[in-house]
Amino acid sequence: MRVLHVDATREWRGGQTQLLHLATRLPGSVVALPPDALLLPALRAAGVPVLPVAFRGPLRGTRGLAEAIRAANPDLVAAHTSHAHGHAVRATGRPVVVHRRLDFRPGWTSRLKYRRARRFVAVSGAVRDVLVRYGVPADRIDVVLDGVDRSAIDRARPEPTALRNELGLDPGARVCLAVGALVAHKGHRLLVEALALLPEWHGLIAGEGPLGPTLSRQAARLGVGGRLHLLGRREDVPRLHKSVDLVVHPSLEEGMGQAVAEALIAGARVVAADAGGLAEIVDGLGLVVAPGDPRALAEGIRVGSSLVPPDPRRLRGRFTVEAMVAGTAEAYRRALAPG
Repeated sequence: MRVLHVDATREWRGGQTQLLHLATRLPGSVVALPPDALLLPALRAAGVPVLPVAFRGPLRGTRGLAEAIRAANPDLVAAHTSHAHGHAVRATGRPVVVHRRLDFRPGWTSRLKYRRARRFVAVSGAVRDVLVRYGVPADRIDVVLDGVDRSAIDRARPEPTALRNELGLDPGARVCLAVGALVAHKGHRLLVEALALLPEWHGLIAGEGPLGPTLSRQAARLGVGGRLHLLGRREDVPRLHKSVDLVVHPSLEEGMGQAVAEALIAGARVVAADAGGLAEIVDGLGLVVAPGDPRALAEGIRVGSSLVPPDPRRLRGRFTVEAMVAGTAEAYRRALAPG
């Protein structure tokens, strides 16, 4: 089975990590993506064939993708982003499988492109339910959870003292961590508001994005500027998970919550908002609080810090990269089946 994976963005977030796992493990994979995509060097280093396409928004790039499809001659095209979905159904008559990671309802203008996709791979039951309510037949949707590469998590060692020294904090300082892009739907502003209600806590955010300055200004306005630590993109997130008192995930919208799965596998206490598929992922191993409510988040942090940490052995068979690849391959085979 030859698959052309399409990602029309240059960013590297959770979806791109899953694409890298998939393309490096699924034989016959070729990837079309922008020439300045952050993922492109990693794909090339792994020996995955890549076809650069100059995508620019929802409209520019369809012709380039059509050329890439002719060059790759795939059995099917897998669209990994919303714009990739639109480009793919316009560029080819071959079967298109859409990976859907978002838990909000598509707009009415998207109905045509949704009708033209052969199948959908939803990252959680919550995303599947959104698609069904939008009108996608349930029998055209496969739920495949994200896979987590456990090797880095297993190698990481807890270093609570070293982390606090790095931040200039007292050895006994209480520290919570959020991991995710600094964008509105991740809800980091709620963590800043919660810190104003938790004078004994420091909040760390590992991630990049346009809202960094906004969060810093908000923290200064609320008097918590000295207790909010924007770490930027970190390559040692497993170490951070094992070195803080608590991991928080205050998203307002979340398809699955790959960062939450990683935290649970690392044995971290977790407090997550009840948004999208997060409750499915936490599944009794952490605390779920009302989304969009800083007081609920603050109370969750207070209570969550005394939770018994999850036993990673309970998650041994969940969130594996192997299961993600196998589930995705099966979805692709269904898309190619007659009828």
